[in-house]
Amino acid sequence: DAAKAAGMKYLNLTTKHHDGFCLWNSSYTAYDVGSSSWRGGNGDVVKEFADSARSRGLKVFFYYSIWDKTNGNDTTFIKNQLTELLTKYGAIDGLWFDGWGWKVGYAAVPYETIHRHIKSLQPNCLVMENNHQKTLYNTEITLYERNLDGIPSLNNLYPTEVCCNIRSDGKWFFSSGACNLRSLDYLWVSLRDVNASKANYLLDLTPDTAGLIPKCQVDLLREVSVFKPDSQMRNQDAALFYGTWSNSRNRPYGDYMDDLQYTRTPGDSFVFSFSGTSVEFITEQNSEHGDFLILIDGVVQDTARCGAATGIRSAQKVVFKATGLSAERQHFLKGVYIGTASKYGVVDAFRVSHDTLNVSLEQISSNVAKSHFFAKFVHSGRIIMFDKRLSGEKLVFFDISGKRLFHLYADINGNVYLPRIRPGVMVTKSKSLGVIKLLVIE
Repeated sequence: DAAKAAGMKYLNLTTKHHDGFCLWNSSYTAYDVGSSSWRGGNGDVVKEFADSARSRGLKVFFYYSIWDKTNGNDTTFIKNQLTELLTKYGAIDGLWFDGWGWKVGYAAVPYETIHRHIKSLQPNCLVMENNHQKTLYNTEITLYERNLDGIPSLNNLYPTEVCCNIRSDGKWFFSSGACNLRSLDYLWVSLRDVNASKANYLLDLTPDTAGLIPKCQVDLLREVSVFKPDSQMRNQDAALFYGTWSNSRNRPYGDYMDDLQYTRTPGDSFVFSFSGTSVEFITEQNSEHGDFLILIDGVVQDTARCGAATGIRSAQKVVFKATGLSAERQHFLKGVYIGTASKYGVVDAFRVSHDTLNVSLEQISSNVAKSHFFAKFVHSGRIIMFDKRLSGEKLVFFDISGKRLFHLYADINGNVYLPRIRPGVMVTKSKSLGVIKLLVIE
């Protein structure tokens, strides 16, 4: 139900991971759910999962690890277990393999042998091999692990899926700390960027020992499905760095985009330029981290306190925030490292936000067919004419003299966005007249 409500199209169950324990009663090993006390040895997690997913209109995928530390990696054993999975649970939309090319190797377990076997049983089942090669070599879908491989480029031409975990500690399975989750901004931006790369986004959740997804994860999943950002997260690489900075990537601590910049040289600095009415400087807090002196547009503001009393590492903490900035100009946030050489100056991300204005639209004229209408409102002291042709996608704004100011474009949901031309407004669901919200954006 949580997946369906979040707008997901398919589910992927880990039927057997590297330890070799099977979530179905396999005839080829005793290391399975059938040998446990759960439901008197008659339980079948795979069947319940497949039946539940299909009842909600969701497609069914199975994760299966070729690397098996208990049962070994015999090709015949693997084929026998895949036969069980592909003949007992109806149409399977895809098999997601792990521990194969990067661990066991194709010499030990030939890809073509397994591929032919799968297609002989279910020709329409996708074969997806997590070999980290980022090509269609030995797989029908290229797979990326977000924490290890990043995401594909915008010019990606391969059928692709990117997987990521919802937990900020990078863990894929249930354990204590199940509610230490990635931020809503992180997940939404990841979804946006992955989709922009023409890829699917597979988000890992961690069911507890009762087989239930923790409520905190369900709640976050629901928020991601409806989230429409009124702020923009920017990774640290959006700033310019001056001095002896280094980049730390693939970090498992919950940093934004899992990377950051750091220095140990006092006086090193960074400059982040932005357009917005507020800005936040976001970084880790740790006892090993030093502070920054912060300036906005050349004026000293405050000290960003990045240290912590204990050695506990806290990711994505707001250490400085400025509000009430002008929406009509570009701003510069500068940070100067004022810690010692024995500590680290760390930069993770920035968040830019924009004030929301409520204004009234006054209808001036409209034809009978209502193919267009004219309206006016006051923005930043200017009277702006609003001309919306409902049959088109482009909106044009004029000042009172009729001179064109800028144009907007609408998406399929009726939200309207301003290209990066000059300060303006975003009109939210503006098809009806009356009071609407205008969001000042760059």
